[in-house]
Amino acid sequence: MTRIRKTSDIVYKNERITLYHEEVIDPNGNDHIYGRVSLNEEWVYIAALTEENKIWLVAQHRYPHDYYSRELPSWWVKKTETYLQGAQRELAEECWLKAESREQRMTFHQANWITDDTNYAFIATDLSPDESHSPDSHEKFEKRCITLEQAYNEICEGKIVEAVTCAMITRLYFERRE
Repeated sequence: MTRIRKTSDIVYKNERITLYHEEVIDPNGNDHIYGRVSLNEEWVYIAALTEENKIWLVAQHRYPHDYYSRELPSWWVKKTETYLQGAQRELAEECWLKAESREQRMTFHQANWITDDTNYAFIATDLSPDESHSPDSHEKFEKRCITLEQAYNEICEGKIVEAVTCAMITRLYFERRE
């Protein structure tokens, strides 16, 4: 049995999230309350790999945890874009690259116990320079290109902790290691 929603009230809303307070009947038939965060847009990640199996990462400040996060280029998909177009835009904005070859590799629900978010991760290869986009006005980040092995080791050392980035790097590391 799934949870049956009895009521759903918006507690807070802005351009990015909506917070709901909901009364539900739980799988055991008991009344229960639930808080749910709805992300108003979907998120894309893009793992840009060089011919030498190096991966492009960005480091940027993440406000909720107040630290600089090492992660794949990522951001919200605009309402006018496909997931692939959003991933390509982020690659250009954050790494100044374009990719001739792009493929969706993974789909994620990061915190499925509290959010309804869906994240899409792409791999990009056959890279070339692209300075046609500039970063969003609210973003400031550093970019770097490191080997997949180094990126995987940084996950193991706790230096890279963002969930989708960790999953994509781990998958690519084991798929491509020699």
